[in-house]
Amino acid sequence: MPVARTTLRSFVVLVFALLLAASLASMAGAQDETTESTSGEAPVREVNEAGQAIYDSVCFACHQPNGEGTAVFPPLYPNPHVDDAVYVEDVIRNGRTGEIVVNGVTYNGRMPAQNLTDEEITAVIDYVQFDLGRLPVTPGEVVGEDAFPWGLLTLFALVSVLAVGIAYIIVTPGGEGFTWARAWWLAAVVFLYFAIATVWLPDYVINEPALASMPDLVRDLAAAGAWFVALAAGIYSLRILQKRGRV
Repeated sequence: MPVARTTLRSFVVLVFALLLAASLASMAGAQDETTESTSGEAPVREVNEAGQAIYDSVCFACHQPNGEGTAVFPPLYPNPHVDDAVYVEDVIRNGRTGEIVVNGVTYNGRMPAQNLTDEEITAVIDYVQFDLGRLPVTPGEVVGEDAFPWGLLTLFALVSVLAVGIAYIIVTPGGEGFTWARAWWLAAVVFLYFAIATVWLPDYVINEPALASMPDLVRDLAAAGAWFVALAAGIYSLRILQKRGRV
C-alpha cells in the first residue's frame, strides 16, 4: 500500500477514534453536570438512609420514587406544604382526606394514618424535606459542590487509550509481524472494550435520568439490550479483524 494512502487512512481512523472518545466521555459528563446542577448551593449533607427506607416502604407507592406524585396523590417535591414539619407530622399521624391544592392543581386522595414511631416520623420528614427529589445519589453518599470528576477523567483516559488502540489495530497488519508487544496491546484493547461496553455502558443506561421514572423491568431491559448490542458488536468486530489478518 502506498505511504500516502496509509498515512491518510491512519489519520482518518485516529480522528474517528478521538471523536468516539469525546462523545462517550461527554455522555458521562452529562450525568455529572446533572448531579452538580441539582445540588446547587445546598450545604454538604449525607442522605438520610433511615428516612429513605421508611419512605420507600410507606410512601413510595402513592407519591412515587422522586416525590412526583400521581393524578390522585399530590407531589411531595416540589410542595410548599411539606416545608411545614408540624403539618407533615400531623398528616402522618392522623391521615388526611379531602381536597388539597398543590402547585395550582387540586387533588382529592385519601391518606390513612401511619403507625410510625416518633423517631421514624422525624427521619422520614427530614428525608422528604431535604433529600427527596433533590439529591440524585445513593444512600450514605456525601454530596459536595466542587468535587473533582475523577470518574469522568478516568473514563475519558480509558476510552482514549481504547480508541487509539483500535486505530493501531486497524492501520497496522498482523500476520508475520505479530510480536509479544502486539499481543499484549491487543489483549489490553479487547479488555478495555468489553469492560467499558459491557460494564460501564449498561450501568450508564440503567442510571440514565430519563429512565428514572420507568418501572424497574423497563430499565433492566434497556440495560440488558445495551449489554447485548455492545457484546455482539465486539465479537463481530473481532471476527472481521481476524478475517483481515489484523488479529
